[in-house]
Amino acid sequence: MSREVHVRFWEGLGVRFPRATRLVVMAKYIGPRLRQWIERVLEVRLSLEINQDKTSVVNVQAEGQCLNFLGYSFRYDPDLQGRGWKYLNRFPSKKTMAKARDAIRELTAKRLGGVPVGLLVARLNRFLIGWSRYFGTGYPRQAFRALNQFVLFRVRKHLRRRSQRSLKPPQETSWYDFIYGRLGVVQL
Repeated sequence: MSREVHVRFWEGLGVRFPRATRLVVMAKYIGPRLRQWIERVLEVRLSLEINQDKTSVVNVQAEGQCLNFLGYSFRYDPDLQGRGWKYLNRFPSKKTMAKARDAIRELTAKRLGGVPVGLLVARLNRFLIGWSRYFGTGYPRQAFRALNQFVLFRVRKHLRRRSQRSLKPPQETSWYDFIYGRLGVVQL
């Protein structure tokens, strides 16, 4: 049974297949011959249409080059211990980090000042846990730290503007301990 019959069967049952398919080809050398072969296989054998505007060749080993794919950035970075080799680093992309900050802004927006703190923390934790499970592979430590600082800033700002007298953490407790400890916001 060909792939086309299989797809038509499932589409007949109401299952939709996305038109946009993302594909990454990794090779040590990409020349015109390999590129023609890939285009021939995708367009002729698999009947897929290649968008030439979005198609690019990226050398991730070159300085300053990175591949952004499915929310991750891939690039070769120098060894953290100072040894002479490089490793393939995978971390959340800048666009993904911006989207995460926007989602946190939405969860702690000024218009949600009347939402109980427990519900706010539960919604925020649900987002943070899901985000960290997807982006927890690779080397996300710097991204997680940046997001933790942003969450701390946004939750503190949200708590301080909830009433006419701004909230302060209890005596001898820092905002960090209050938000991540007492309120129970998940720390990445």
